[in-house]
Amino acid sequence: MSAVRWLFVFFIACSLVLACLFAGCTGRESAGPAYMLGEDNRLIITNVPFADAEETVILKQNGTTLSQVVFHNPGGPVYALLAEPEQPVAAVVFVPGAGVSLDAHRERAMSYAASGIAFCAVDPRGNGDMTPGYAFDIEKDFTLFSAGKWPQVYRVAADLMIIRGWLADRSGVPVYAAGSSMGGRYSVLAAAADQGFAGWFGVSTSGFMGAGSEFTGDSRRFIESIDPDYAVARIAPRPVRVYHAADDTVIPFDAGMALFNHAREPKDFAAFNGTHGINAEVDAMVMADVLTFNAREHE
Repeated sequence: MSAVRWLFVFFIACSLVLACLFAGCTGRESAGPAYMLGEDNRLIITNVPFADAEETVILKQNGTTLSQVVFHNPGGPVYALLAEPEQPVAAVVFVPGAGVSLDAHRERAMSYAASGIAFCAVDPRGNGDMTPGYAFDIEKDFTLFSAGKWPQVYRVAADLMIIRGWLADRSGVPVYAAGSSMGGRYSVLAAAADQGFAGWFGVSTSGFMGAGSEFTGDSRRFIESIDPDYAVARIAPRPVRVYHAADDTVIPFDAGMALFNHAREPKDFAAFNGTHGINAEVDAMVMADVLTFNAREHE
């Protein structure tokens, strides 16, 4: 077992053992949107509501409108930053890495809009910016899952599905899911669960390196339901793009390549210069890919 995989297994094992002390395994909550796991442990989210969104314009510049949007979703409000051109040809729902604020992506959002792509950066629950919640905690989420309640990680996936529907209704264009680091792990779950997403872009992210196979019963079911290595395989025939830096100091390059290997065609992998997280080089590739996919749809 590789050192990276061993660390995943050790961390998850410790967390789930503690969680099992406090909860027994039951069904899922039935109020509002609902979730279930398929026979292959895939996450299925149903009854996703229409968005109840409150939009505040921050600025208008060169045909682009930048707004803060608050989505009043089940489980609490979710904040987002939207840069929208007058006539978008596509849209991206982007989830930042852990601890990265929405404001850090303002310039990025404006650059996508300038290329004709509406860019909605979402502050996921517990990321440390404006949206309430707790930092990703597999122990706490497994306790909620075992009690038949909503794990926050499932809530985040549902949030992204709601936002995808809102953007699609608003602009009538293809909407792609994207994320950097932990944001990639959240966004791939949403793209796998919601066929309405036109594709997925993952940056500096990875799966759990087979950690679920070390467990049985509900522990294994839960781990595999949130493991990007499983989710990414369910996106096809929609396109998948994975970007990873060889010098990544947070998530090893090999882990990113392993995630890519789990995806099905059509897919592509690109190494980029830098260390960890999305940068201008990746932005250029994502924008080019989105515009290429959009052109193919209209051929």
